Amino acid sequence: IEHFRKPRDEFFRMKRLLKEKAQLFFMTSLFEEGMDFQKWYYKDDQTHLFFYEKRAFDWICDYFQFSSVEVNGKLIRFVLDP
Repeated sequence: IEHFRKPRDEFFRMKRLLKEKAQLFFMTSLFEEGMDFQKWYYKDDQTHLFFYEKRAFDWICDYFQFSSVEVNGKLIRFVLDP
């Protein structure tokens, strides 16, 4: 998801592809409050266009009407219940 050029469009596209009671998984490194962005290794990858914090996934969950989101380290899981 850090490679998405248009994250909003990509999240809409993926959600449309999901069936009821589906789960959508991503792996990414999260930027966390207190981290020194200039020293953060993840930003140095030229293919990374977006970076996310935990609160961004909470917002995505609400905006795209997922049932829930879980963040476990680098693993992000969105759940779509009817």
